[in-house]
Amino acid sequence: MNIFGVINNSISDFVENQENKALKRGTGSYSIPFRGSIFGEIETEKVLSKLNTESVDVIWLGSNPNVPESLDAILTPSSPSHYEGFVQQAMNDNFSEAYRNSDGVNAPLWDPINKPNNKWQFYSEIFNKRFGEHKTLMANIVLWGSKDFKSFTRHSAPN
Repeated sequence: MNIFGVINNSISDFVENQENKALKRGTGSYSIPFRGSIFGEIETEKVLSKLNTESVDVIWLGSNPNVPESLDAILTPSSPSHYEGFVQQAMNDNFSEAYRNSDGVNAPLWDPINKPNNKWQFYSEIFNKRFGEHKTLMANIVLWGSKDFKSFTRHSAPN
């Protein structure tokens, strides 16, 4: 079973519901829930194959993808939709948001576990030291973004 495909299809089904149409505009490539790599891999088939013999020991839940234009697209009906970016990412054979780098190799857009910036290094060092560098998987629990989670909840809360 391709759990990553199931999750992406569920997201598509959710934003296609009439009551969630505004969310569809703000659902983009960044809405793919998983980040970085796992087991040193980003290609879905390789990850699924490794899941047959290895386990994920930590699921690190992030709050949102830090994309303020996502929230703007949701709140402003005249905004252009980001949805095509989501569809392209969901079909690119990688379990996380990834693009071809300058060498033509698919690489994660952001890998907070294995290539963290200074802000995230503290967390990845703890997880990697305790569980091993290829045993942690990061996923966002909110697929739509804002500058930070505080901004997201301020815009999302009823008046």
